Formats: sequence, structure tokens, C-alpha cells
Amino acid sequence: MIFTKQEYKNRLSPDILDSEFGKSLEFERNDVLSQMVIDIVDSLSKKIESKDSPILKSRLAKIVLYQKDTVRSGYLLDQVSSQLPNLDQVWYQLGMIKLAQNDTSTFLHYLNRAILLDGRDYLYPKAMSDYFYETGHERDAELYLKNAQTNHINISTLHSITAVRWYGYKTLVNDVLPKDRIVYIKPFFILKSQTIN
Repeated sequence: MIFTKQEYKNRLSPDILDSEFGKSLEFERNDVLSQMVIDIVDSLSKKIESKDSPILKSRLAKIVLYQKDTVRSGYLLDQVSSQLPNLDQVWYQLGMIKLAQNDTSTFLHYLNRAILLDGRDYLYPKAMSDYFYETGHERDAELYLKNAQTNHINISTLHSITAVRWYGYKTLVNDVLPKDRIVYIKPFFILKSQTIN
């Protein structure tokens, strides 16, 4: 896999970790992904030196956490949480770090805060469900898991309803639906077709 310099720079983002490209790269060419991660850390560190931005710090913390450096990631996330206390993703990541450090009371506090800030995200109740299941609190685990599943379905539903406005009739690259039909998903229902007015 060969990139031009511009293509390589465009891919230098912590978002690559969540992308299909990043996941396939991790599986097929882990050495390339590892070098990209190092380059992302260097690039973001230089940007933070010139501009103290909590958003850049949170992006750097995410990629550093991927490198399993919980100390540096926790330090950066603590700074971000004091500058932008209403960013739910920061509290989730801090909570996961605390769980890895066996600080369960702080983990629960941070995850509950993330849930309060964004009750629609499915990752937060999923993490709580996993924790309660591992600690033998199966009833609590079941409640959080149901919440996570509902949130996940609602994300898909909301996206599919609004996708017509955002993407028109284009679904995938070079895959265009007929102009009078669109496929959408409703919770707990099978795929259906809807006529577009």
C-alpha cells in the first residue's frame, strides 16, 4: 500500500482508529498503522505546542490511549475535562482508564457523568453493563445492556431517517438507489421501502 504525501497527511487523524480502513490496516499491515500512530502523536503534539487547544488534546489522548499509555492519556484528559467539562467522551475515556487502574468508584462516577451528558450514546451503558456483569450484579448489567441496545437501535434509526436529507439517494460509492425509493430501518421491524415525495 503506497500513499502520496498528501494522502498520508489526510489520514493522520485519531479517527483512523475507528474507521474500516484503520481496522483493516491493523489486521493486514500493523507495521504501517503503528508508524501512522507515531506520526499522528508527533503531529498533534507539535500542534498543541503552538496552540493550546482542548480538542487537540482530547484527540491526542485518544491516540495515546491506543498506544496503551494511560498515564499520559489520563493527564491530557484531565486537562481537557477542566477546560471543557461537558464533553461526554472525555469522561468515558477517563472512566475506562480508572477501571483499568482498578479505581472502580471513580470509574462509576465518570461513566455516570458521561451518561448524564449524553444519554443517547450506547458505549457508556455498554461499559457499565460489562462492569456489572463482571462483578456479579447481573440485574444491573441487564438493565444497562438493554439501554445500550435501545440507544444503538435509535442511532441507526435516526441516521436512516435523516440520511435522505444528508445524502440524497446516494448510499455507497457508485451505488445509487432509484429516485422514487429509499430503504430505511425502524426499531424492531424488518427493512421496508418508503416512497419519497
